Amino acid sequence: MNPVNKDALNKSISTTEDLIVHVFGGPVAGRECGECVMCCKALHIDTQELKKPPDVLCVHNTGTGCGIYETRPSVCRTWLCLWRRIETLPQHMRPDRSGLLLSAEFGHQNGDPFQKFYVIIRSIDNKSRFETDLYKNLVRMFSEHVGIPVYASLDGKKRMVHPDDRLANAIRMDINCADPSTLAKAREWRKCLQLTDV
Repeated sequence: MNPVNKDALNKSISTTEDLIVHVFGGPVAGRECGECVMCCKALHIDTQELKKPPDVLCVHNTGTGCGIYETRPSVCRTWLCLWRRIETLPQHMRPDRSGLLLSAEFGHQNGDPFQKFYVIIRSIDNKSRFETDLYKNLVRMFSEHVGIPVYASLDGKKRMVHPDDRLANAIRMDINCADPSTLAKAREWRKCLQLTDV
């Protein structure tokens, strides 16, 4: 997994897929979904081809796969969870086994730099998954990479877990923190997120 950098986030990378591949890589060779259908339930899809609210199993799902696989919508053809992209994630991290679905997302920015490009960790069934060592290790892994905000999501509602509130406020406002290390981290993030320092 490569850190996000200014070049990766600028307009020279023309598509969502290009940026995701730049940061996380393409599909891991030989790694398939198998009987996992967690994305068919967890994701919110709002396209002309398919409209599905989050945390509701798609009407086309058979329980072990897609009932319209050969003619499935393009969003379903191209979407891959991060378990399919990050080779170092072990087999037990497959979403149906771990109960956690990881993905890279783009959001409506609305002036929030943390909504441009981020990782979201969705709990499939209950919030207790966010108390596990597995979840904490995932957040720690992504936290090593400056420029990638991390959100946790349950029931379609997400909250940012990295960076923490103190660092996030420093990044947004570029305030002169009492803690020099926080200020240094904030400025590194601001560079990655292409925010102009005053």
